[in-house]
Amino acid sequence: MMKRKHRNYTIPVGMTTFQKDLVEILVSLHAKSLSEEIAKWVSNSMLEASSNSDVFPNVSTRQMTYILDDAIRAIGNHPCLLVHHYMPRQVLLMEPSERLFSTSDKLQNLSDFIHSIILRDRSSYPKTSPCASPLKIALISHNIREVDILEGFLLGKPIKLKRFVGTSLYDEKHVYIQNENKGSLSHMNQNSTNNEDDVPISRSTSNSSKSSTPVADSSSNTNSHSHPHKDNYEYSKRRKRQRLIENSKQNEEDWIFLTSTRHLNNNPNLLLMHDVDIIISCDPLIDSNHPAITTSRNSFNKSKSSSKDIPFIKFLVQDSPDHYIIKNHLDKAANKNSNNINNDDDYCNILSSLCHFLTARKNIIETKNNDTHTIDYKKFTKNLLSKSAEEYILPECHLSTGFQNDNIELLNECLIPSISNLHQTTNPDSNLKFDIKDIKNMNEYQLELTKKTIELMDYVQNEVSKKSLEIEYKRLKETERQDQLDELKKNIGTLFKKTQDQEKLINDSNKSLTHATSESSKLDQELNFLKNNINKLESLLAIDDNDYTALNMLMSQYSKENNKLLDEKLSLDNKVQEINTSNDELRSKYQLTSKHALDLATTLKEVQKKHSILKNESSGPLGTTELMSLENEKQRLKDEIFRLEEQEKFMNDYASIMEKHYKFNEGLNDSSKNFNSSNNSLGNGRNPIKRVRHRSTRSNTPSYT
Repeated sequence: MMKRKHRNYTIPVGMTTFQKDLVEILVSLHAKSLSEEIAKWVSNSMLEASSNSDVFPNVSTRQMTYILDDAIRAIGNHPCLLVHHYMPRQVLLMEPSERLFSTSDKLQNLSDFIHSIILRDRSSYPKTSPCASPLKIALISHNIREVDILEGFLLGKPIKLKRFVGTSLYDEKHVYIQNENKGSLSHMNQNSTNNEDDVPISRSTSNSSKSSTPVADSSSNTNSHSHPHKDNYEYSKRRKRQRLIENSKQNEEDWIFLTSTRHLNNNPNLLLMHDVDIIISCDPLIDSNHPAITTSRNSFNKSKSSSKDIPFIKFLVQDSPDHYIIKNHLDKAANKNSNNINNDDDYCNILSSLCHFLTARKNIIETKNNDTHTIDYKKFTKNLLSKSAEEYILPECHLSTGFQNDNIELLNECLIPSISNLHQTTNPDSNLKFDIKDIKNMNEYQLELTKKTIELMDYVQNEVSKKSLEIEYKRLKETERQDQLDELKKNIGTLFKKTQDQEKLINDSNKSLTHATSESSKLDQELNFLKNNINKLESLLAIDDNDYTALNMLMSQYSKENNKLLDEKLSLDNKVQEINTSNDELRSKYQLTSKHALDLATTLKEVQKKHSILKNESSGPLGTTELMSLENEKQRLKDEIFRLEEQEKFMNDYASIMEKHYKFNEGLNDSSKNFNSSNNSLGNGRNPIKRVRHRSTRSNTPSYT
């Protein structure tokens, strides 16, 4: 088989403020024991103290170091994993997925990545590509409790879930059929997570077979004869159609297989039977050369010269102990119990990784809310599934520098706990501070951890209550300001309305002034006319009654004007008469035209009615049949005419040919007869006698009586 370079990706993530505060609580609890272990480590006296171990509940400083290492790793994944007992089923089912993942930066990035895979645009991929069909994704976590959190987040998403470890929080009735090339067909229910084909270990020895949330047997509480039998046949067509639609949608959903690191270590062939396409790991210590991953990559295409290209993506908290171990290629012990407590090399690696994390923990940021470390998971997913030549460049996962093993002062400074400053705190001295405790008992450790966690929650809640009062006060001030603005707007509206009314009055006054001005001009004209008449009357009254000459002149003048006006009146009357005559003619013409138009409209209506009747008759079955018969008869007559024309043409041609032929023979016979008759007449010396053929009219046929 030809080897190929597989695609392995590491996505750097950070820690939220809540995760950092929990780390500071752990620092306050482990500072005393860790400082002692660091002093022994620096002075190379680790072998002398290796036998120092106490019996539970007493713990030694070395055991406290192991506890700190596990607790930091749990907090880096999710703060709820710091508690060693299982979370209740109803809490995981009822807790909103966004709020469940909001306290972990790693799980927030994992959520975005899974959403980008589930909600990918399948039409952008070729139909022959596996990305256009449902994908099978393997999601690896540290332990069963982390699997419970991941399942609580994934429930309700448009995917199909199958757990290889523990019991499902809710059975969604998904059935997975194994690949025929990898084994016999067998239906595996989601709850059958401890099948012998999946995990070849017994229930008594496997911790993963224990249910995280025990489920009561519902069959013991119900009577099998209490309900009548009902078959699974869908009698309703709508229900059958709806069931077909649901099945078609479910066939397009992706599969996600949930498992843990311990199960993969126990059974490297666990992923082999499920033909996975993508492997995602929340445990960064799983290497790409893990037997389960290499087996899945190398055993699918045996008939081909290359192995299957399965991308392997893991999420790594920057500057975490795991990051330090991976970058320095340190071998980390798989189990940290009493059996390997004397393994000083592994312990030194753990101690150095913890010192690096505590030194660089202030530099860890929340990548989800940081623009410089933001990852476009849609582009990354498209590049991952399409296998394009131009790869999407992920942010580099750099390890912080400056850590030195022999710098005791720096190591002691990093053991001083400091809670993160709240965003709205104005006085930094009022922040919560934790005292360093010297704890050598596990019960005391759990008590102090619970106590300080409650103090942190109370501190945050008190700060929230204070800020809530400030917010309420600001809301009250804002409400008062809005009331003042509303009052101001009301006053402005009233003033604007008054201004509008005044403008209306001004416009009305201007209109009245214009009207009065026009009326005044008219009255002035009438007044001038009356004044002229008054002047004329006064001039007439001023004439003396005995002055006949002046009176005659006025009479003649008025007579001329009267005659002129009468002539104008007569001409106007003639014009009016002519106009009236033309109006009468036009009126009579209009009446005749309108009557003719009415007749035409009536005729048109009758024609349209007759046309509609004929159209209905022609479009009806009887009219269509008659029309078809007439058209057929017409076509037949046309064909007959064409045939007769062709026959006539043929007969004419034939007659012309025969006429030419028989005219030529007749000419030959006549010439021969003339020649013989002339010879006979010349030889006998007699005149030629014209021979006439006589045909008797009597019939030679005998008559019978």
